[in-house]
Amino acid sequence: MEKRTCKRIDTSLEAKFFHGNCLYRGTITNLSEKGICINTVACFPYGANIKLLIPVKEDILEIPVHVKRVAKRDGFYDTMGLELLDQSQNYLEFLNGLSSVL
Repeated sequence: MEKRTCKRIDTSLEAKFFHGNCLYRGTITNLSEKGICINTVACFPYGANIKLLIPVKEDILEIPVHVKRVAKRDGFYDTMGLELLDQSQNYLEFLNGLSSVL
């Protein structure tokens, strides 16, 4: 079994994401320097690229991600494991701010 290389931070942050021209909503359950786990009613297949939008104070953090895995609960796919395509300085600062609060 693979061990995670980055510490995950548990959250319940609301987020939006684009796939194509459609906007969807979900809840980020945990995140790290390399990945994000989100619960949503709209899961996309492995390999899909999406743009995740996280409201941060009066701004919106845009994060390009790649669907690394999907998980099923009670017969429905409702969780996506997302891999960051680019670790922007803004995202790392946001992550550090979360970990210092918790």
